[in-house]
This record gives sequence, structure tokens and C-alpha cells, in this order.
Amino acid sequence: MRLTVATCLGLLAVLAVPVFVLVNARSRGRGPSLLARPVPRRVWWITGFLLGGVVYLGRTWLDGGGIRGTDVTAAFRGLLVGLIALLISLVVLDLIRPRHSNVTRALRRARAGQVGAAINDLKRQGRSSRSAAALGDCYLLTEAWQEAYLRFLEAERLDGGQGRYLAKQAFALWKLGRGDEAMPLLDQATQLDQRNPSHAWTACLILADLGREQEAREQLERAERLVEIAIPPRSSRRRAHEESIALCRQRLASIARPEHSSETFPDPN
Repeated sequence: MRLTVATCLGLLAVLAVPVFVLVNARSRGRGPSLLARPVPRRVWWITGFLLGGVVYLGRTWLDGGGIRGTDVTAAFRGLLVGLIALLISLVVLDLIRPRHSNVTRALRRARAGQVGAAINDLKRQGRSSRSAAALGDCYLLTEAWQEAYLRFLEAERLDGGQGRYLAKQAFALWKLGRGDEAMPLLDQATQLDQRNPSHAWTACLILADLGREQEAREQLERAERLVEIAIPPRSSRRRAHEESIALCRQRLASIARPEHSSETFPDPN
């Protein structure tokens, strides 16, 4: 059988299917994970259908019939190459991000109430910034603030000092009653990621505890704006942020003094 370009590309598209199945099976099973966050199934389906459709409809062009050498053929080949590159990129993306789905799975167990089991799972996964941060999150759930703080320090060190875990360090310090030390860390985290609402509502809670009510209200307004701008409506993240913002409002209401009743504050809208 003569191997034409169309035949080779068709075989490539077919071989991509078992690769996808094997990779996802490894990531969702009990063995070592290959996926950090599995590529959504719809992305695979759309890419596969597009690639298969282009190969089928254009096989005559690729095999030498029809309008070889025309601009249409060149455009078709460019589209085909782009789809193949996309498919290869998806596979590579799956293969180069190990262990992260295990971390996600452990965090789900912790949030379901199995904190001890989640901590044991994370400790067996070896040292990485993400697993250390996940351990810190587990200790936050058990209100082991000092242990959580140490884990976030470790995560920051393993991450190369990129600043990704400064806000969590600040949160743990605040819970330890060290709000004055927490605020500089939170300011650094905000400079690195200015669109993160969690930095704003965490700052609101800390400032409220420090008696800096006006600054706390400003951070609350900032958190409300960022949630509207940066978080998709009706998502679980949106609901979590809105619950935290509601806690901020309650905290500020609890410390409001009578002499403040005549003051006006900027409308967040």
C-alpha cells in the first residue's frame, strides 16, 4: 500500500485517541499521575473532529488530485499543520505536569472531612512547592496555624521565592495573632498579583483586627470590584469569594462605632 500524506495524517489522528485514553487513565487512576489538570474533554473532541474532518475532506488534494498548487491548497495545508500542532501540544501539556492531580485529589479529600488521610497522601508524594502548599491548606482546615505557616514558608522556598505563597503566609500569621507581620507580606503578594480578590478581603480582615477600619473598608470595596471583574459569575470560585466578602462585611459591622454612623464611604458601584 502506498503511504500518502493523507494516509499518514489519518493514522496520526487515529493514534492520538489511544494516547489520550492512556494518559487520562493514568491521571485518574491509583497509579502515578501524568496530568496536572486534565485537558477538558471538549477540547480533545473538538480538536479530533476538526483534524479528522480536514483529513477526510481534503484527502484528494493531499494525494495529488484536484487543485494542487493553488492558494486554497496552501491554506488547507496550513490549517492541517495548525491542527496537528494543537493536538501535539495538548499531549505534551498532559505529559509534562506530573503529580498535580494527586495534590488536587488530596485537597478534595481534606475538604470532604478526611483531613488526616489527605495529609498522609500529600506526605507520600515527595517534596514540591504545590504539595507543601496543599499541606498548609490542610493544616488551615484543622486550625493548626503554626504548622500551616511553616508549610507555606517551605512552599515559597521550593518555588524559588516567586511570591506565590506570600498571601497564605500572611493569613496564617494573622491567625497566630501576628497581624502586623502579616500586612507587609500581603502587600507584596498584592503587588505581584493585583487582580486577586483574596488578597483584598484577607487584608480587610487583618486591618479590621488591627483597628484600621477605614483602610479595611477600602480593601472590602476593592475585593468587591475585583470579584466582579476577574471571577466568572455562578462559578464555585465566585461563590467562595462572595462568602469571604460577606464575612468581611460582618466583621466591619461588628466593630462599627456610633460616631461613625454619620460618615460616608465611597460607593463600591
